[in-house]
Amino acid sequence: MLSRIERIRQEITQDRLGLIEFARLLRQTATDAESLMWACLRDRRMNGRKFRRQHPVDPYILDFYCARLKLGVELDGGQHNSDEGKKRDAIRSAFLQKRASVCCASPTMTC
Repeated sequence: MLSRIERIRQEITQDRLGLIEFARLLRQTATDAESLMWACLRDRRMNGRKFRRQHPVDPYILDFYCARLKLGVELDGGQHNSDEGKKRDAIRSAFLQKRASVCCASPTMTC
């Protein structure tokens, strides 16, 4: 029989694995803006900095993340313009700013 702590660890591990799988799915279904940004960031093209795509920061997934700079980049599309989207974004931003410097960018930006 599993102890309470072992059950909690198991649940956290399963949740984390679910988040990782979801991040993998997001990589496969990138938006046009994300694909364009990834073309600019991949292979250390941005000042030699390594960026990751769809990086999990539980319970969120950052579009791009540079661990060395603790910099997260979020490309916010039209779904973020609604009142509900703005509320969720404020909660997400407050949470992420405690863990990384987060930059929100327009999906129409070019490099």
